Amino acid sequence: PQEMDLDLGYVNRWLGLDVTLDQVKEFLKKMRYDMKGTTVKIPPYRADILHPTDVMEDIAKAYGIDKIEPVIPEISTIGEENPLEVFTRKVAHLVAGFGLLEVKNYYLTSREFFEKTRISDALIQVENPVTVEYNCLRSWLLPEMLYTLQSNKHYEYPQNIYEIGEVIKPDESAPERTKEEIHLGVVICHPKASFTEAKEILKALFVNLGKEFSLNENGHPAFIPERCGLIMAGQEIGIIGEVHPEVLIEWDLENPVAYFELDVQKVFALV
Repeated sequence: PQEMDLDLGYVNRWLGLDVTLDQVKEFLKKMRYDMKGTTVKIPPYRADILHPTDVMEDIAKAYGIDKIEPVIPEISTIGEENPLEVFTRKVAHLVAGFGLLEVKNYYLTSREFFEKTRISDALIQVENPVTVEYNCLRSWLLPEMLYTLQSNKHYEYPQNIYEIGEVIKPDESAPERTKEEIHLGVVICHPKASFTEAKEILKALFVNLGKEFSLNENGHPAFIPERCGLIMAGQEIGIIGEVHPEVLIEWDLENPVAYFELDVQKVFALV
């Protein structure tokens, strides 16, 4: 069985109870857990127990959810949309105004996509993937956007697209050991696509946001040397470049591709 430390104060605070450690032990025994001290031993078949909140839920069930008296909070609030979501939607409207079409890809992707794109990031693997096409979580938007271009070669050019979506990266400091970020990816693909065109779109975006940025020359295997840079605004907020011809060959693409990717949350913090 896996083990997890339990904070009695955490349990009482969130359930609104005043139970003792001995009582918690009895409650968990009803739910087929074992407990020694403050260490909870989780039954091996309970694959759904991922966080102390899950253990606390079972404590509430054993105590009797019907016995917990509902209390109206003293603080009343008015629901509103998350400001980051409002900002993200405005960015989407801006980018669409530059003549780009929106695409949406899956969070699950293939490690092969990243290898073909020459991105060597540490990826979060799916333990028992049903198919090799969905065996990890994406940390960049670029590989799947190149896959979108590959799947639409039979349509006319230019194919200028964008995507705003989540990417997931390892983070040992987080309880779930992952960090979720919202990124904006912009792809320019046609016979005369260039670094300059991608930079002009990036510049227009920042002019509309009322902010400035700079580029620091950077070498990344996915992009042509000296046609790649880090997007800076007090800190690194993204990357821009022309995709390397050898990467285009791997994806069976015949037109040049210019690309930039921004961390929307960092841009939101600036604005």
